[in-house]
Amino acid sequence: MTNRELVITAVTAVFVDRDLSALDQYFDSDYIQHNPALPNGKKVLNPTLKEDFKYEVKIVTENEDIVMAHGRFSNGHGKNYIAVDIFKVEDEKVVEH
Repeated sequence: MTNRELVITAVTAVFVDRDLSALDQYFDSDYIQHNPALPNGKKVLNPTLKEDFKYEVKIVTENEDIVMAHGRFSNGHGKNYIAVDIFKVEDEKVVEH
């Protein structure tokens, strides 16, 4: 599986299918979160998955161990957002975002 395919699979499993077991499968235990509003660690992703949260993966590209995913998400309050998430992959796990 390419890094691009891994990120698509991981993001789809966690944020679209809401499969929390995919966190252990695809995200490193020392996952680094570069969002200053969130702490490091994959467990921080659990609260993100509120019932009204929706995510669509649109365009994904990779350059070696870096994968950029363009997507749309909604918080269910009539607001839609577009974001580009940048992931780093090592040893078939997402290690940074």
